[in-house]
Amino acid sequence: MRATSHRGLPAILVVVAGCSKPSGGSSVATATPTQTAIATASAPAPLKTRPAPARACHVGTSVVASEGRGALTHGIATAGGFIVVTWGELRPAGSGFGGDGAKQRTELWRLFDASLGARGPASVIGQQEAVDAFSNGVAPYALGERLGVGTCAWAAFAGRLACKTANVDGSAGGDHYDDPGVAGPGPQGDRLAAAGVGDASILLVPQCQDVRIVSSAAKKGARPLAYGTEDARTACEPKRTIDVPALAALGEEEAAGAWRHGNLLEGRRMGKDGQPRGPIAAISVAGDVGAPAIVSAESEARVLYASRPSSTAPYALTLAHWKSAGPVARAVVSTGSAPAVAPSLVAVDDPACNLVSWTEGKGTGTRVRAGLVCNDALVVGSVTDVSTADVEAGDSELARVGTSGAFVVWQELPKGKPAELRLAKVTCE
Repeated sequence: MRATSHRGLPAILVVVAGCSKPSGGSSVATATPTQTAIATASAPAPLKTRPAPARACHVGTSVVASEGRGALTHGIATAGGFIVVTWGELRPAGSGFGGDGAKQRTELWRLFDASLGARGPASVIGQQEAVDAFSNGVAPYALGERLGVGTCAWAAFAGRLACKTANVDGSAGGDHYDDPGVAGPGPQGDRLAAAGVGDASILLVPQCQDVRIVSSAAKKGARPLAYGTEDARTACEPKRTIDVPALAALGEEEAAGAWRHGNLLEGRRMGKDGQPRGPIAAISVAGDVGAPAIVSAESEARVLYASRPSSTAPYALTLAHWKSAGPVARAVVSTGSAPAVAPSLVAVDDPACNLVSWTEGKGTGTRVRAGLVCNDALVVGSVTDVSTADVEAGDSELARVGTSGAFVVWQELPKGKPAELRLAKVTCE
């Protein structure tokens, strides 16, 4: 399951200049030094009412993508007529690893063809090396017509961050990066982000209040991307750490990354060599926020996320339009009265639209849905259920296929059984 847990509002809210105070919060406090450098952004805009195309989305027959041992922090990418699904597992550890009953984090990928046929069993790309080491997840990416996966692991006792990428078709390629100078506290999350940008692969790895970027075009270790200070990389207060990164290519030379920093979503552009470009942008206003999903559009990056202004309000989706200059514009995307969280989005043939998925409902009554968002509004007639009826659903991820569809992978939690991943195709016509 994707690590999209939502963070509550701290006792003292931090308000970015130009942003309104969330309702239900306490007195406004002065912004911290790190936040004063963030580019300001406009408040959420009302829904636009321009007419949207009359299209309906349909979900094909699904298959089980995982292998019955549970599945965590999943991802998906597609290229060249194939699909790669990634996930993590907690497996019983061998002797000498933490004693009886210890679990060892393992990162896997599995390849499928366009008809959703598995091309073999899952393969292991990374594993937690020791009890006091951490596996920082696995993420897939498309690099031209090839598919790759990347993973990182941090060894606390050695201060060493080791990352690697690999082609999933078994061909030569991929890279290894060993950075022995990553002093603790190091990356301890279970999610990283990956993207192919031109001929380079990029990984984003959160570390306390910073983000490490590893680029195959740089080969210079794990460069800090966000604040770039030692204080940021060693300040690990739980409510202020950076986590759940997302990454998208913006053409052949640039990428945009987004992440959660405490109770705020931030983002920054970078070259394919990992060099930061421009200031850090405030993607959201302060409040309870979930993980961002990001995609490239014609002249901007679009970031979709769940948020709520107070702990008593239901979560709803917000779409942010992030251009290279100027403020970030936002619009609330209404999906109905039920809480909506854990969104994903991809581009479609109409540049005013995106195909999106999200998890809807509460407790064990959640389900994954999908539909088109055009001109910042959900096209009601396009909405379809994705997950199995009457089975609790977790997060979903999309990977674009063709001009108006996507492959979707999502987590289901059958009662009394391990979590599993299911894979299907969504088409909007």
